Amino acid sequence: MKVSAVIVNSNKKSRKIPELKPSLILSFLAVFSGFVSGTLLYCFLKESLYNDVFSIFISFFSDYTQKSSPEILSGLIVSELPYIFMMLIFSFSAIGYPFCLILTFVKSLAPTALFSHLYCEYGLKGAEYVFLVLIAGEIISLFGVLLMTQSSFTLSRFFADNIKNVKGESTAEIKAFLLKFFVSTAIILLSNIITLLTVSLFSDLFVF
Repeated sequence: MKVSAVIVNSNKKSRKIPELKPSLILSFLAVFSGFVSGTLLYCFLKESLYNDVFSIFISFFSDYTQKSSPEILSGLIVSELPYIFMMLIFSFSAIGYPFCLILTFVKSLAPTALFSHLYCEYGLKGAEYVFLVLIAGEIISLFGVLLMTQSSFTLSRFFADNIKNVKGESTAEIKAFLLKFFVSTAIILLSNIITLLTVSLFSDLFVF
């Protein structure tokens, strides 16, 4: 009887659904709230800011059509470096974990603001541009941003919780963080390569 009970309990443990970490949930909320706020921000932009968004997109699109592939890719990668560098700095700070979420929130404002602008200004043509040219890279980048935010938040919170004694588990925590940070950086950079491919394939179909 005891043996069967042990088997049943072990099967229950093996079938237990893994719980989501609070840091991952917070990271997702930072991204999601950024997406929603980006759309709302665009809806309530003043006329002057609206014109600025329009001119930024035109120059953004013109750069794609006039530059070579290496120039486009290097420009995309350089645009990601400030976010990656600041997340790295916040990761090793005991007070950095809320700023990791704030930084990701701010980064998430831009895509939906741009998408809203394209749809409202150009209708179906703008929507087609989003889905053919921009969306694939943004989806891949999303996974990298979530992983980077979660790992940065976790390490910073670890330092905050163990600020008086970080000698014990700090090495293991830092190694785990560096692995996740490297993978998330690679995913974000991969998203830029995907964007370059979609631009090369479909940008000639659109004239704004």
